Amino acid sequence: MTENNVINVGKEDKSKRKARIRLVLSGALFGLAFSPVPFPFTLFFFLYPFLSIIEKEEKGREIYKSFYLMMLSASFVLVYWVGAFTEMKDHFLMISGVVLFFFNAMYLSFQALLYIPVRKRFGSRTAILLLPVFWSVNDLFYMWGDFSFPWISAGHAASNFNSFIQIADIIGSPGIGLLVLYINVFFYFAVKKFREGGGYANRFSWATGVLIIIPLLYSAFPLPQSSGKTLSVGLIQPDLDPYDKWAGDNLDAIMEDYFSLSDQAIQGGAEMLVWPETALPAYIFSGAYPAEAQKIYDYVERTQIPLLTGMPDLVYYGKENAPPHSKFNEQMDYYYRTHNAAFLIQPGGKPVQRYGKMKLVPFGEKIPLADKIPIIGKFIKWGVGISGWNEGIDTTLLTVTRESESGKELLSDSVSITPLICYESVYPVHTAEFSKRGANLIAVVTNDSWYGNTSGPYQHRDFAKLRAVENRLPVIRAANGGISCLINSRGELKASLSMYTRDYLVVDAELGAGGTIYNRYAEVIPWMLWIIAISAVLMSFFSRKKAE
Repeated sequence: MTENNVINVGKEDKSKRKARIRLVLSGALFGLAFSPVPFPFTLFFFLYPFLSIIEKEEKGREIYKSFYLMMLSASFVLVYWVGAFTEMKDHFLMISGVVLFFFNAMYLSFQALLYIPVRKRFGSRTAILLLPVFWSVNDLFYMWGDFSFPWISAGHAASNFNSFIQIADIIGSPGIGLLVLYINVFFYFAVKKFREGGGYANRFSWATGVLIIIPLLYSAFPLPQSSGKTLSVGLIQPDLDPYDKWAGDNLDAIMEDYFSLSDQAIQGGAEMLVWPETALPAYIFSGAYPAEAQKIYDYVERTQIPLLTGMPDLVYYGKENAPPHSKFNEQMDYYYRTHNAAFLIQPGGKPVQRYGKMKLVPFGEKIPLADKIPIIGKFIKWGVGISGWNEGIDTTLLTVTRESESGKELLSDSVSITPLICYESVYPVHTAEFSKRGANLIAVVTNDSWYGNTSGPYQHRDFAKLRAVENRLPVIRAANGGISCLINSRGELKASLSMYTRDYLVVDAELGAGGTIYNRYAEVIPWMLWIIAISAVLMSFFSRKKAE
């Protein structure tokens, strides 16, 4: 090898190192917009280093690698906590966390498969201008299927920029994400134009400013009138070790702990109680635990206070009415389904209302594809035994019916609740499907204690701010070890308990009055994005014009 060749190779290696640093930097800047930092202004320029690399890259493989490295960097910053490495208590969970880093980056990089053909046919400028659409479609795609994990979305990155997200009641989290991405793209071209001598006031700098200002101006408008009604809710945070709890041999002690905290909340003025996800680690209302179930019924009857609680659910079916993917007990000859569920128990002997969680955490609550290929579930199972739940069947509102002194139900004064179990609060369209049916309140029951005092619980709390704004409903969160809180319909955190504290919180939730443009038409933006993305890709294959 000649001296010149050695020098050229050295320059090439140095250039590749610089490119990798820029790609990693873009992922890290994206992560800085999320809790626990959070630094929301990185939202508007995090893509700059990334775009400076892919604009020049022509090879499809190198473009995909660029996407992947950026998303891998973002995954390490944002979901390092998924493996519960700080707790070191479950090997399966830790292995799943490691796999997620690399799988998540791969899934989030599928947008490159849309970008590459457009880049080859129409050139980098057109492809970059369409990149926000491709990215948004990828975020939407990650909300579907057994491997769904839409935690790292561009819309969620804005959850801490309160004045910017108020327009989510029209465009939702997907629309917020699209705005954020176009601001990045226009900012990149504005800087590029300036560096080429085009001055500050070029069309891209104007476009950047307009896209930032419009949401901020919208936030200054007053909200629609609320219902004018409030509900005092007691949020119970028992701070139980989730691993010890699922040992299952201390039900009585756990129940007494809940009753003790609930008594204090009632003394503080609570009109309804909310216990966290899987408050008791048993199928209490299946008929197998009559004494424990009766204790809960008696408590609700004695206090005359409704109770909304997370709880495992077991439902039996005959062969003729068993839903798809039901399990079969060969010894007892019956079909059954198990759910991570929410129950509403009311005084006066009213029927117990229940909702089965529809969005299950991959591997944590459901082994992907196990319902279609059952043998998979026999080989992969989380140590605490909750990785085999069935998906719920319908978005069911839970309704608290109030009564007059004569005992007559006052339906006009009832409270309809959107029940979200843990991870479901990450899904904007799913939440909108509930809320447009007439919900007055969103209730999230969760248990984020698996992951320690890491970024995860704080990010999870912040995503609920977007759900509040999208539907203009208050959000109450009851979390086992935190973060239990009240978020108002503007997405503002009004009251909160700290992580890993045993306590209760009584909050006055101002009930919502109706729907929003977003929750009535939540599917419109996703469909528009899909149509644009697919059309662009098809045109890249069939158009005769080729980029130089």
